[in-house]
Amino acid sequence: MRRGSTWAWRTKKSGGASKPVKRTPRLSSSSPLDKLGSPAEAEACLEKLVELAPEREDAWFRLGYYRLVRDDYHGSSEAFRYAVAKRPDWLEALINLGLAQWRTQDTEGAKGSFVEAIARHPQSADALLALGALSIEMNDCPLALDIAAKLDELGEPSVELTYNAGVLLERSNLTEEAARCYRQATQAKPDFAEALLNLGNALSTLGQEEEAKTCWQQALEVKPELAKSYF
Repeated sequence: MRRGSTWAWRTKKSGGASKPVKRTPRLSSSSPLDKLGSPAEAEACLEKLVELAPEREDAWFRLGYYRLVRDDYHGSSEAFRYAVAKRPDWLEALINLGLAQWRTQDTEGAKGSFVEAIARHPQSADALLALGALSIEMNDCPLALDIAAKLDELGEPSVELTYNAGVLLERSNLTEEAARCYRQATQAKPDFAEALLNLGNALSTLGQEEEAKTCWQQALEVKPELAKSYF
C-alpha cells in the first residue's frame, strides 16, 4: 500500500473551496446598479460612481465583486476595504475582502477579515467555512478543529474540514488524533472514499491491521480507481 494521505479538497492560493459572496442586502433587484450592462461596462460605471459619490458603500461592494471575479485581487481588496470602512458589520463585504486578500497571498490579512466577520456574525456558516478553508492552507490544525467544532454546534458540519484536519494531524505524526478525524468524517459520510483510505492508513500505523484492511476494501468499493494510485 502506498503511503501518504490524500486531500478531500485543496485550498490553493486561488481561494480553495470558497467562492465570492454576491449578496448585497441593501440592494433590491430593481437597483440601478443591477442594470449596468456587461461586466466591463459595469466596472467602468462603478469606478466613476465611487469617484463622484465615495460614500456609496453599495457601489464599492459591487466594484469589489466585479474585480474579484475577473481576478483583480488587489483592486478588489481596495474596494471591499472602502465598503467595510463605511459599514463595518457588512458580513458579505468582510468575507469577500478576506477572499481577495487570500488570493494576493496575504493570508494573515485574510484571516483577520474572516475573524472579524465571525466576531460580528458568530452564526455565519459562510464566514466559518472561509476561515476553516484558510486554516488548512495555513497548516493551522488547532484552528481548523475549532472551526469544525463551531460548525457542528451550528448544525452545519463540514465533513471536508474535519477530514483535512485529519490530514494535517497525520502529517504531524499525530496518528491517533488523525484517525479520530477520519472516523468522524466516515461516520458523517460513509461513502467518503478518501477518508476511508486514510483511516485505513492511520489504523495500519497504529497496528490495527484487520480494521485497516476493512477500511481499504470499503474505499475501493466506493472508488475503485484508488487502486491504481495507492495499492
